[in-house]
Amino acid sequence: MSRKSKKSMDLVVKNDEDDPKFFPVINALADEIERDYRRVCYSVNTELVKHYYENGEKICLVQDRYGWGRRVVETLSKELKRRMPGVSGLSEKNLWQMRKFYRTYHNSERLLPLVMSISWSNNDVIIDKCKDEAEREYYVRMTLTYHWSRSVLISHIKEKMYENSMNSTTNFDMTLPQEIKVPALLSVRANYDFGFLDLPDDYSEAELEKQLISNVDKLLEVFGPDYSYHGHQVSVTIGNKAHRVDILLYQLRLECYVVVELKVRKFAIEYASKMKYYLDAVNNQFYNPSGNYPLGIIICRDKDETDVRYALSMENCPLAIATYSTCATVPKEYEGMLPSPEELSKLFE
Repeated sequence: MSRKSKKSMDLVVKNDEDDPKFFPVINALADEIERDYRRVCYSVNTELVKHYYENGEKICLVQDRYGWGRRVVETLSKELKRRMPGVSGLSEKNLWQMRKFYRTYHNSERLLPLVMSISWSNNDVIIDKCKDEAEREYYVRMTLTYHWSRSVLISHIKEKMYENSMNSTTNFDMTLPQEIKVPALLSVRANYDFGFLDLPDDYSEAELEKQLISNVDKLLEVFGPDYSYHGHQVSVTIGNKAHRVDILLYQLRLECYVVVELKVRKFAIEYASKMKYYLDAVNNQFYNPSGNYPLGIIICRDKDETDVRYALSMENCPLAIATYSTCATVPKEYEGMLPSPEELSKLFE
């Protein structure tokens, strides 16, 4: 090796952590490699799921064309294993799942692109454990949004997460078109965590709203990335009277306005009736290129499930009823068990 090349190499070795550009460059390189890795993994997964879907289609075509039954899958599995020893995914059970996968989604233009984006193991769980298309769509979208593993997905299905979201907090199942029902469910929460607020013990709705608007960036983080802020105390006209909406948001994925009403008291059934007027007013008075009807979210300090179900069943507007919590909120089961501020002060003294 020449002196020149050796000197060049020495410079490369020495010019590392001491260079202020070193860590930014390494981090940028790591970001690029990570993006490429995820892209490759996504591409491989999509091709694998597509391959399984096409296998299921071919099995169905042969069975339908010749009128053959179970022996097709059994014999095909044995023949594939003989030809490709050591290759996984060729069991009789897996071939049946490929067939079921094709039968489940071949008429669903909306869901098919989505299921191609999640892993085969998660697809396997969803087609086995979900009863209808709405439930399958819910878990597929949740898996895509939150990157659930197979075990997490199974856990949420066992806990009946879909049934709970449909029955307890919204009436979207009755009031929204099928194509946006599940995305709308994903856009709302059963409870909104306002732990970033610094509220006095006895605060009013005006104080709650003021602090939320003062922290609007954090508020939008709680609602999710698809929300944008449109205004607060927004004036709407109902009949000949002017009314004010607490907070008006826009849901980018659903392409609709969202009316948010804040209540520092327990949910009352009349809140839902009033929300219907607000939604109609916003729908008539605010231009929306999509033409989609707005959603209503009533966020209360507490709620009775019986009152919630009754209110949701009575209203024909898309409505979600949720609770909120702050850093000062203590679960009811722990009330009376924790020391008071005075007792804590004595302990520290």
